[in-house]
Amino acid sequence: MATAKRITKMPKMSNPEKSDKFAIGVSAEHYWLITGLAQGKNSNRTRMLEQIIDHYIKCTFAGEKA
Repeated sequence: MATAKRITKMPKMSNPEKSDKFAIGVSAEHYWLITGLAQGKNSNRTRMLEQIIDHYIKCTFAGEKA
């Protein structure tokens, strides 16, 4: 018997100013941006944040010499 895929509900943006602290440690504005990007790519917020950070590292430090 195959296990059912767990569906994660995305938070509703009915009150984005409700709290200024989130589990992944970003501001309210960045939280909603990351949430929207993750939802658009059918991913989770933590993975989306990792991709953003990886992209930033590659773009910022690619041309620097040690």
